[in-house]
Amino acid sequence: MRFAICDDDKNLIEKLKECIKQEYNNIWYGENLEFDTYNSGEALINACINQKIEYNLIFLDVYMGGISGFDTAEKLAIAGCDIRIAFITSNSDLVYDSFDYQPFYFIRKDNYDMVIKRVLVKLKKVMKQDKVITVINRGQTLFIPLKNIYYIESDRHSVLLHTTHYDYTTRRSISDMENELKDDYFIKIHRKYLVNLKYIKRIDTILNEVTLSNDVRLEMSRHVKENVKEAQKLYLRGMKNI
Repeated sequence: MRFAICDDDKNLIEKLKECIKQEYNNIWYGENLEFDTYNSGEALINACINQKIEYNLIFLDVYMGGISGFDTAEKLAIAGCDIRIAFITSNSDLVYDSFDYQPFYFIRKDNYDMVIKRVLVKLKKVMKQDKVITVINRGQTLFIPLKNIYYIESDRHSVLLHTTHYDYTTRRSISDMENELKDDYFIKIHRKYLVNLKYIKRIDTILNEVTLSNDVRLEMSRHVKENVKEAQKLYLRGMKNI
């Protein structure tokens, strides 16, 4: 994991780094974390555009000497840099102006220590949804984003992936898919169905079925309904905290 902090206040940079490290270790459990720090938007732009350094998340001050954080974010976007930016500022009134730059998060300097955990939890969830699964469909190798999969259906010796765009068939077992996706917000509701928790709209414990956001209704095994309810509750609780 690689983060950048861009701020002209060296003291704040060090405090922010320590706060992030502490919370990071509790969330990513020992996964390596690297930091790069910059004291100007120009330096960050040079790193991202000219040196082509990529970051999982950039903490970017709005007000700095020279180019502003907003202008920095705009230049990075124009250059095609696919990055997540958490703006940091002392002026909370700028939160609405920041929407023009599609920020990952907006952090006030007077309470950054209270929200860093939420920022990192959100990052972990988003990165999970950014993951892709590799399938062979009609002789072609495809990389399908997990966030686009409604559910996976067992079909004899193959599985059918129902996505927001198309349906894909690949020669794998539902158990194999379950093992691969067990930590990625998918839950097995029936021997035939593996469902993305993101798309569950309703769980009917009387009819033993799950309704998805596209109004598809799937049979749910009676013996897993409590597990499904608990998994959805935990998922929704986590999403409210980001």
